[in-house]
Amino acid sequence: MSVVVTHGGKIVHAAGYGRDSAGEPVTENTPMRVASISKSFTAMAVMTLVDDGRISLDEPVAGRLPEFRMADRRAACPASTASPPRPSCVPPCRRSRSSC
Repeated sequence: MSVVVTHGGKIVHAAGYGRDSAGEPVTENTPMRVASISKSFTAMAVMTLVDDGRISLDEPVAGRLPEFRMADRRAACPASTASPPRPSCVPPCRRSRSSC
């Protein structure tokens, strides 16, 4: 296992413990396979912010990270809304008959 602790944007502790699958000592620079565990850490961090009242689960990610984009542009569209959908949420064929 390797551990890095940061505070205020600075590394305050970095170390490795144990040995890797080849028997080599693990250091703070040993590459580790993170796999899907990063999803659990992200969920925990988000829920901590929700519990602290700093964010809402209903808040769009782009509200905090303006550069964030979904690969599927339909994901940016609300599932249901009382107002008409934004033009970017309407498929091209519904916006203009000439583009069908």
